[in-house]
Amino acid sequence: MYIEEDFGKYEIKQILCSFFRKDGRCEIKACKPESCKRYRFTDRPESIISLINIIESTSVCYVVFEMIEILKKEYGFKRRK
Repeated sequence: MYIEEDFGKYEIKQILCSFFRKDGRCEIKACKPESCKRYRFTDRPESIISLINIIESTSVCYVVFEMIEILKKEYGFKRRK
């Protein structure tokens, strides 16, 4: 997933894995690489630290701020009351 900018408008682009089937399953599940098995990497402590660093960057970097805003809209983020 990456963000593409076009005249001040940001759009989320996604490149699917070439082994991703139309039915949502992995074509090489039995022999997929370790990095694929760990994808999303949210089970690792360093991933949480990285996410926190990204969030903290929103206060100093306009591009990171805009990316987070786009992702919030894309995933339907709702603020807790």
